[in-house]
Amino acid sequence: MNSLLLLILSVAAVNGDRYLPQLNMCANPPKATETLSEALRLPFLNYKISGSVSDWFMQETWMIKETVTRDFAVLERQKNGYQEKWIRDFKGDAQIMFTNSSAPTVCNGNATKPNLINPELFDRISGPDTTSINALVNGLVSFTTKNKGFFLPDTVEVVGGINTKTWVSCVEGNDSKVLLEVRLASYDSLDPASSSFHKPLLLSFRIAEMTSFDSTISRNHWSVELDRYETPIGDEGRIPSGVYCDGRNESILKLKPLNEYSASLNYINHAKGTSNVIEVFYSKSRQQLILAGNSFENLLNQEYPEDTDYILHDFKYGYEFTMSNGACADFFELPEKTNDVLLKVKENSTFFLQNPMEYTIVPAYIVWSRYRESKEFIDMKGMDYVKTTIWELRLTLDREIHSYKVYDLTTHKLLTSMTVNKVEKSRLSTNSVQVSSCYDDGTPGNNTLILPIRNKNLVDMKRVGLARLNEALQKTINKNVHSVIPYRATVQYMVNEHNVLSLVLRIAEKSVIEPSTVDGYNYENELDAVEVIGLIRTALMKNKMPIEVETVDGPETWIIDSSSIKPSPTPSIVEITETTTEAEKELRLKCILLFILAILIVFAGMGATWAAVNIMLNYKPEKRQMQYNLMNSLEYQKY
Repeated sequence: MNSLLLLILSVAAVNGDRYLPQLNMCANPPKATETLSEALRLPFLNYKISGSVSDWFMQETWMIKETVTRDFAVLERQKNGYQEKWIRDFKGDAQIMFTNSSAPTVCNGNATKPNLINPELFDRISGPDTTSINALVNGLVSFTTKNKGFFLPDTVEVVGGINTKTWVSCVEGNDSKVLLEVRLASYDSLDPASSSFHKPLLLSFRIAEMTSFDSTISRNHWSVELDRYETPIGDEGRIPSGVYCDGRNESILKLKPLNEYSASLNYINHAKGTSNVIEVFYSKSRQQLILAGNSFENLLNQEYPEDTDYILHDFKYGYEFTMSNGACADFFELPEKTNDVLLKVKENSTFFLQNPMEYTIVPAYIVWSRYRESKEFIDMKGMDYVKTTIWELRLTLDREIHSYKVYDLTTHKLLTSMTVNKVEKSRLSTNSVQVSSCYDDGTPGNNTLILPIRNKNLVDMKRVGLARLNEALQKTINKNVHSVIPYRATVQYMVNEHNVLSLVLRIAEKSVIEPSTVDGYNYENELDAVEVIGLIRTALMKNKMPIEVETVDGPETWIIDSSSIKPSPTPSIVEITETTTEAEKELRLKCILLFILAILIVFAGMGATWAAVNIMLNYKPEKRQMQYNLMNSLEYQKY
């Protein structure tokens, strides 16, 4: 029994001694004559290294991974399933972000730097910076190129196709002794698999503090092993989706101005499993926003009737037009609470201004932090002011919106997403013909003119198109006659039996719906339709209404044949009709006729009454008796 126990203890001692690190290399060292090469330094950029850091005194080991690119540096440390990650964005504000696996949805956007080993113990050798593998290696190389050591004889090993050798330096100290061991690949090893690295490769180093080189017991003992040298993939610095890092430097979003913009915005509601596409035409010069789609809540932040599929916001004239299936739905002043509207106070009056398109797509009130920049995109994150949602925005390198995602702050679930598909030219109508029926309330009256065009026929009309003709005639009226909102003047065309082209111009009555206050349009300056028609007639008589049209072959000037157009009424008649509508004139005519009829009835009644009075006044009984007697005598003579 005693023999068996002694055998077990002997085997345990041998096996235990096998796994203890060798610390007796400085007990009787050879002469230190060798220094190490500067070539052991790691690349400055574009590398990825995996390995481990061990604290032998505390019996702890961490798996480590370090990635450095031009854009970011990432250090990951893992132990027993617990993972920590430090990320620094070189293109951003260079703040360090920290996340850990125990709370994956929590991110400290202004974290402190990590420490791989105790910086106070070995700063003489490794240097004061122990926050990264690169810093440790740089400190080590700086020491080994200035302090001599020796290579262990007959210790060449082959590890993964690499011939390794060991360099040792025995560092004398006042209070303690330090053993430094460095394992590196020799120059006759195979070339590294990644072109980012070169020979010789650093494989590991070990630092042990002891009271005496003759002792095998250390006070402190750390080692770093580098197992894998790789090239970065590029997404190592990505913060998980739906995670917002508190404490980062934030700023107002600066975007590329979208002064003229045509695109399809593809929305997905991930919570409801629905999608929607909105076609957009935005023009700063025209001061218009035109939308087409099935729902506009995501963009305008306002609900419209379900059948609404077209919206025009006219910031030049202060109106909103909505349509459904090509027909007019509603006509109002501009709304105050949609995302595309800016309210400004000017001289105690509220003015409605057009919000830049880039800040209509994403809320302007969110502050943002840049998280990542690649060769194609810039990724940013922000939180709404009530702290309920997290926005992740992707921009092109010229800072134009590409897409965004919105996450719930509490559950970190994806709520909605949007992707932009730019188009060169919008298919949406940008002329006033399509929505003029909304402005025109259909009031009848003398508000239509037929304008024969000299030397033009149906073929010429086809080369222009109705939309461009409307725009040209509206410009002519505004330039040569009087300023009129475009939605009042609409044009159709017809040809006679001689194929002569004529335009049918209708001037709608001034709308009773007053627009929102916009800078540049005076609603009070609009004249009644009959006044505008009169001014147009006058201009035609003076040949002051040439129409500058744009054909498929270039610009042309069309001349209206005014010989068949009647001159405008006299000023007195125009003056009367200025305040008299057609309905009022018809009512007055009926009143006059009724008045005349009443007079005739009165005179007829008076005549009948006068005749009756005369009969009564001329009636005598004696004369009546004589007539009776005469009749009797005549009757007697008959027999």
